[in-house]
Amino acid sequence: MGWCVLALALVQCQNCQDIKSNNTGAYIRVVFFLNSADTAADTVQITRRTPGVALTSGTESDAVDASSVIFALPSDELTQTYSIQGTFTDTETNETKSFNRTIKVDFTRKISVIRPDCGVSEDITITKVTDAANEELVALSSNSIDTTQTEGNVKIFLK
Repeated sequence: MGWCVLALALVQCQNCQDIKSNNTGAYIRVVFFLNSADTAADTVQITRRTPGVALTSGTESDAVDASSVIFALPSDELTQTYSIQGTFTDTETNETKSFNRTIKVDFTRKISVIRPDCGVSEDITITKVTDAANEELVALSSNSIDTTQTEGNVKIFLK
């Protein structure tokens, strides 16, 4: 009988560990497109990005060639402003052009109790994204965006 209680307790602890280990950090992935008609992301050279980047290599001012950049979402706010500067090649004119985008991301947090012995879970959903210069240059990829997934959640159109 004692072994059964011990085995049951260990199984419950393992289940809690599995649940907690799946609770990853929240971030957004900003994907670059030349225009809103493009279906494939374009590679740009990112020369400056703020605030700190979660999963993109380099520091804020290192030049990085990428089709996306990943930012961490703050744990103590419901809105965050991000700035991205860089260059891209305009395929129509074969010219290198610069871009500078400042976007504001609004999101919600929902805290749920998983089980009394396992703690809580937090779901974060991006609700709105705006561009400081032009509303048509930025868009959410879809509704109800899960911020723990690596797919792009914010699209930036360069022209």
